Amino acid sequence: MTRVFSIASVCLFLCAGLARAGEAPAVASPFANDVCADPLDVIDNLVDPVAYYRNAPKCEALCRKAEADCKQYVRSAFACQMASIGDDSSYDKKECELEFEDGADKRECKSTVDGKAGSSKNEVREKRDAALGDCEDWGTVCENTCHGTI
Repeated sequence: MTRVFSIASVCLFLCAGLARAGEAPAVASPFANDVCADPLDVIDNLVDPVAYYRNAPKCEALCRKAEADCKQYVRSAFACQMASIGDDSSYDKKECELEFEDGADKRECKSTVDGKAGSSKNEVREKRDAALGDCEDWGTVCENTCHGTI
């Protein structure tokens, strides 16, 4: 516990020293890693439908529920990633405001941030669409298992 406080004290001292020296502290996102699941990882958490629901009572209903849940988890991961991209973008734009006093440089910096965020959002949309398709495929295989076609 003492070590945590001493590290925090050193950080506070250094940050205060930078502020006194006239340098603005960085405004980057405080999150070191992704805080959201990848939409494509959802399907990896579903078990093999052939081994799981075959011969189960109400097999079709269970398959449909699992498919719906899969899609909801994909949508949740997608929403989280979109929010994270937006948050990172807002931190980056604040950094632009601190780094550039000139209006043209500031606008160019923010435009670059918007372009990066747009690309990231498009990538996440593609992952969402692929993952939703994976959920549907899983559901189809699952239901076919119920009918003994697999």
